[in-house]
Amino acid sequence: MNRVSYKIVFFALAVFGGFVLTGISQAYAHDASVNNVIWQLQNSGTNVALHSVHFINENVGWVVGESGTILRTTNGGANWQLQTSGTLQELWSVQFMDDSTGWVSGYQGTILKTTDGTARGFKWVQVYISTA
Repeated sequence: MNRVSYKIVFFALAVFGGFVLTGISQAYAHDASVNNVIWQLQNSGTNVALHSVHFINENVGWVVGESGTILRTTNGGANWQLQTSGTLQELWSVQFMDDSTGWVSGYQGTILKTTDGTARGFKWVQVYISTA
């Protein structure tokens, strides 16, 4: 039997308090039963509650939470930089479609969008959706 030597790497992420818990899971194709998970507690540098995290690769990710908090990391969560969201609403979810286009949703229908997610601007704008 030939053994395939590639591995599949993905993130399992959780947020709580002012901390982000990042996990890297590695599964080897030749043995589906092998599964090693390494968890690391990362200090986000904020005391607000964080609700959602999304990584586009092993280094670049965002986390959102209370008081309009958006944090970004470019080194796998070792350091987090505060981004200006333009709102004080509680933010519940963050998702990126690719390395530049991202969406955030929050309290009272708050929706934010960026199209320069990994660029220098990190500009988040509020999106309004008509319900009529």
